[in-house]
Amino acid sequence: MFGYVKIFRYSNLQNQTDDTTNITASGQWVQEGMIAISRDFIESGELQFGDNVFLVYNGKKEFYKVSDCMNKRITRSVDIFTFSKDKKVLNKQYKGRLYLIKW
Repeated sequence: MFGYVKIFRYSNLQNQTDDTTNITASGQWVQEGMIAISRDFIESGELQFGDNVFLVYNGKKEFYKVSDCMNKRITRSVDIFTFSKDKKVLNKQYKGRLYLIKW
């Protein structure tokens, strides 16, 4: 377990991504439910693109594959991608636990 992380939702809006709003840092097209992790996880070697993770937050327990990374100013965080542009969805922040799944 990586301990507690901040969990957000993000969309393919210009103010939430770089100039390639529909392509992730790993080169994939965005998909509903994919996740981005903060760069500190990648730079430390704790996680990498393609890793399977398990998130426990807000009464949910969900599996994801790491497909994107966040701005370097953000640490110990996870973003879950959504096509929603609803500010109520995008502005929520959760606290949860992040686990690496080894098959």
